[in-house]
Amino acid sequence: MLAAVVMLPFVWRRFKNVSPFLLMAGGVLGLLNGLGYYGQTMGLKTISSAESAFITSMTVIIVPFLAPMFRLGKPHWLELTAAVICLYGVFVLTGSNLAHLNSAEWWTFLCALTTALSILYLQVVSRKIDDFVVFTFIQILFCALIPLSLTVKDHQYTAVFNYHVITGLLYCAILSTALTFFLQSRFQQYTSPTKVGIIFAMEPVFASIIAFFFNGEALGKTTLIGGGIILVSILLS
Repeated sequence: MLAAVVMLPFVWRRFKNVSPFLLMAGGVLGLLNGLGYYGQTMGLKTISSAESAFITSMTVIIVPFLAPMFRLGKPHWLELTAAVICLYGVFVLTGSNLAHLNSAEWWTFLCALTTALSILYLQVVSRKIDDFVVFTFIQILFCALIPLSLTVKDHQYTAVFNYHVITGLLYCAILSTALTFFLQSRFQQYTSPTKVGIIFAMEPVFASIIAFFFNGEALGKTTLIGGGIILVSILLS
């Protein structure tokens, strides 16, 4: 919601020109992303971040197989190969163990599925969007509906305001949400959805690099090998 508040000064005068298609497309994408975030959050209650990262990265496999349903054509064999290699790279990087599946894994898989659906749906509608700023704002609003509606009830909250909290909130609102939603919405149309899924799988790679520079965490052998495999898959795609 903070991301929507940040964007409000840039969009409120444009709402008089919002078309029903723009509202519908932004709403659908927002709900898909909101459901994905909720599923990942539910999963992280009982599984490790490594397992969550690996299951979420299954998006890279789901996208090419669902693409024909959206009339986006069949993926090239090289893209399918790159997707499989990428998923293996994430598996090596995270060292996840999925020997015993439970509800947490299925919640996280829901995140992977909705992320794949949002990538494909955006690929279909992005060429018809005439105002990507308003489109991004609508996505963020609808994205917040599911998490808010499912977490407000029976939850207790404690307000904490300090430098670290405010900095983290602003970073998540402006860079991780508003900016990334806008950039994906605006530029995804110039590449294939399979490549987008592979790029999304780079998240644990960047997380490891940032953790190395900012938190002093060591880059282990599996991180370097897994990251290298993912980079190879990007080059292949």
